[in-house]
Amino acid sequence: MEYKQVQPPALLYIISTFTIGILYSLATKHSPYFLIIGIFMAAFFFTNFEVKVAQSTFIYKIRLFKFTFYKRILHPEDIREIRFTRTGWKEKKAIICTHKGRNVPLLLFTPSTIFAELARFSEENAITLIKTNEYSIVEKSERLKQESLRYERKRLDR
Repeated sequence: MEYKQVQPPALLYIISTFTIGILYSLATKHSPYFLIIGIFMAAFFFTNFEVKVAQSTFIYKIRLFKFTFYKRILHPEDIREIRFTRTGWKEKKAIICTHKGRNVPLLLFTPSTIFAELARFSEENAITLIKTNEYSIVEKSERLKQESLRYERKRLDR
């Protein structure tokens, strides 16, 4: 299944960055630097991260607009472990630790079933799966929330 990372509203950041850069460049002589910084920030906000979890491969892509400029295909023998952690108060994060190269962080991907898919992937391919205590707390709170929603729906249906 394919997953995409949730992006912040980019237009607001781009407009504010260019406005501040243009005003500063009009007031000083450092105009090319702020223009270059503004272009890099605009490119950053149009960057998309995509993940595809298949039966025996894990594909991680970084795209700028529609162009893929980084693609990494990981096979089970390339992955040392998958570590689930918590970030912030209630956000989940997965880190794919590899034998060679950089680790792959997975944060704010939709749909949220990516964590169950990664757990299934690690189980099927005999990859070590580590869940921290903080992650277990977030998982338990989500489970309790789902159960209370189910109970509330049943109560309203009666």
